[in-house]
Amino acid sequence: ANLHLAMAHTSHDWHNVFLNIGSNSASAVVNFQRGLNLIEQRLGKILCISSVWESPAIGLEGSPNFLNLSVHLQTKASVLRVWEATKIIELKLGRKRAIRYRL
Repeated sequence: ANLHLAMAHTSHDWHNVFLNIGSNSASAVVNFQRGLNLIEQRLGKILCISSVWESPAIGLEGSPNFLNLSVHLQTKASVLRVWEATKIIELKLGRKRAIRYRL
């Protein structure tokens, strides 16, 4: 799964975090469920999950389309800690970064 993040500061050291999650593997739905569980265990409370949408695998010729969703959570973690946690979660879910995108 691919994870992208944006953070906004709120009061009392809580931060609003918005993650975009995408997967084009055959087990995308299972990856989403596992990823959301890991996000909540490692980072904080998930407040909202969007509906799932599909997008083409741009730059990945012959690859299946991506399924995507967005997540809003609150955390006390720093932006660096959130980034590190998302990279660990990606590895746990089997993401391989050997692919080079071609545009």
